[in-house]
Amino acid sequence: MTSRAAILQLVAITLCTQLTCGEDKSVQEVKVATGRISWSVTRIAEITPERPEFQRAITEMVDRLPLFPGRPPSPSLDVSGIFDEIGGQGAIIIKTNLKGSGAGVPIEAAVVVHGRIPDENSAVALMNKGVEELEVTLRSLFRLCGGTATIWQRSLDSAEPDEQILAAKLLAHNRVTTAVESIGKLLGDPREQVAEAAATALGDMGQESAVPVLIRSMKSRDLRSEVRAIEAMARIGGMEASAYLEMTAEGHENPEVRELSRGALERMRKKR
Repeated sequence: MTSRAAILQLVAITLCTQLTCGEDKSVQEVKVATGRISWSVTRIAEITPERPEFQRAITEMVDRLPLFPGRPPSPSLDVSGIFDEIGGQGAIIIKTNLKGSGAGVPIEAAVVVHGRIPDENSAVALMNKGVEELEVTLRSLFRLCGGTATIWQRSLDSAEPDEQILAAKLLAHNRVTTAVESIGKLLGDPREQVAEAAATALGDMGQESAVPVLIRSMKSRDLRSEVRAIEAMARIGGMEASAYLEMTAEGHENPEVRELSRGALERMRKKR
């Protein structure tokens, strides 16, 4: 056998091992395990589900979840639930965090469900409704994690904030620079957590083309929008960011913004 033929054979063997002779193993799926479950009720709540009921509902929900698009070992889902009730009106807040996903970004979800609860049975029903809504949310986030850059960009327009936030994180983590303008549109979202996620994503991506997008996103006399943009610009750096921060450090009408801009400039200079 010639050396050229030997090399080709070695390449073929290697590809066959990696792809199992035609079956693409680059995308794997793993079962999600139940992680830590916490449950609490407010002091004023009188009609509430019991902790074992919540734990059982979450464990069964996790068992129903589809496989997660990742590699072994299996990730685990930490869940916290808070139940509130006053005068027969109840509310449940459930937050989750998928640990060990390997996605490179936090995968988090939160649901809030309100309803009238005249008795314990209806309180349990409200809790179960919250768990059902959480399952729907997690299924959509799992699909998003297994998606493409095109799907992530499309998900920025989702009606669900959890999907928008995860899509922005995935685009930034994978350096999809064509998404700068699309992510920038979320900076004006009235939901603070979505706007914050967009600014963080642009800062993580580190593209100087995001600086004018951040500048345009600032709202007059809206300190939070200015803080978001300035912090992101400080992480991105570049001449345009530096020029803008120098201007606001000296001439902004708000002393807090002036001080924030000076601090951002100092951090940029230390990174050089």
